[in-house]
Amino acid sequence: MMLVTKRMLCAMLIAVITMGCYQLAPNVSLNNQNQLENFIPVQLASPFPLRVNQIAAIESENLELKLLAVKNDSRCPSGVQCVWPGLVEIVIHMTRHERDAELILIDQEGDADSANQTFDGYLIKLIEVTPYPQKNQTIEIEDYSATLVISEE
Repeated sequence: MMLVTKRMLCAMLIAVITMGCYQLAPNVSLNNQNQLENFIPVQLASPFPLRVNQIAAIESENLELKLLAVKNDSRCPSGVQCVWPGLVEIVIHMTRHERDAELILIDQEGDADSANQTFDGYLIKLIEVTPYPQKNQTIEIEDYSATLVISEE
């Protein structure tokens, strides 16, 4: 009788260990999936959208860009009459080889130069930030997307 109990205990222990291992696997794959969703390959001179905390990479140039934040969005909301059109300001982090920099791009009507920055021989241009503000509506940080273009200087 004692032999059966030890076998049952052993079988239960193996089952518990196996179930515990099985439970860990989905979490690991979800983390990998999240990392893949936050990483997008892009091409030089081709516009691409980038969400906050997402990384764009041009592998052939060993260049990465991450949208860190939408620091300021004072654009005049649709449906509202404003004295000035406002602006939107984003912060990006650029990395190439062992060099990196934090850049600020500002989209302000009438000032195209503020929407451009250079880094390590590349021109980074802010094309658009979406969504555009609406009257009586709050935009959450994770809803923002910036359309950018990177080209050689």
